Formats: sequence, C-alpha cells, structure tokens
Amino acid sequence: MATRAIKLPTNGMPRHWVLKQIMFPPPPTHFQQRTDVFGNTMHPLIPYAEQKEIHDACLMLGLDPATHLGITHSFAAETVQKAQQIATEKVQKQASASKAKKKELKDLSPEEQRILKRMDRQQLVEENMMKMGKIVAGYRKFQNRKGKFKPVSLPF
Repeated sequence: MATRAIKLPTNGMPRHWVLKQIMFPPPPTHFQQRTDVFGNTMHPLIPYAEQKEIHDACLMLGLDPATHLGITHSFAAETVQKAQQIATEKVQKQASASKAKKKELKDLSPEEQRILKRMDRQQLVEENMMKMGKIVAGYRKFQNRKGKFKPVSLPF
C-alpha cells in the first residue's frame, strides 16, 4: 500500500495525537453519537472538542474531513450558538415547569402534597414498567450479539 506525503504547516502545528488520527483514520462511527441498549444517546468515542481539532487540522492540510475521516457535521459558530440556544430554552422550560408545580403544591395541605407526590411516583413506576419489556428485549438482543446470552447445555 503506497502512502502519500502530507505537507505539514510550519507554525501552529496540531498535536501528535491529532496528526495520528489523520494519518491512520479511525472508523467513521467513532465520530458519531451512539445509542445504548435502552435507547439513550451517548457521546461519540472521540469527543467533539477533539473532533474539532482534527477537523481544523484536516483543513490546514488541505484535506476534506468528510471524505478523509467521515466527519460529517460542521463546527461552524452558528451551529454551536444554535445548540447553546436550544439548551438554554430547555433549561428555562424545565425551571418554569418546576416552579408551576411548586406553586400547585404550596396551595395544598401537607397530606394532599404527600398523596400527590405518591401518585406521581406511582405513575412514573407504571410508565417505566410499560417500557420494561422493550428494555429487556433490547438488552437480550445486545447480549446475544456479544455472545454472552447463550443457553447453557447441562451435562445431565
């Protein structure tokens, strides 16, 4: 396999680890969000800050990050600002919802508050139990793929 020489810049050199990622690219899945067996999203194996360093180094070297490494998302300032705006809106909505709930609880007697909290907990447990079949099926599917959930053959 022939390797081609890459011209490195003289000033503002990227870290050695970043250059290694460019010379020997990891699989594109390392740059994408993952999902666990429960359906929750997890951070990519290579953090976004390091992805940005790799992305910038690729641009400095004249390589296209999308084709060379598989980094498909852009790191433009607009994208970062939009993500920050969405996060702040989400926090504000949660805060306003919790304030409204606290106001409702304030108007009730302590006994009614306990009953209401108990009902909320019970409803949450029921919702989680409804999801439990899906969660267990996902876990078994995940373990089957890993090869750990095989039926045991008994000697008798």
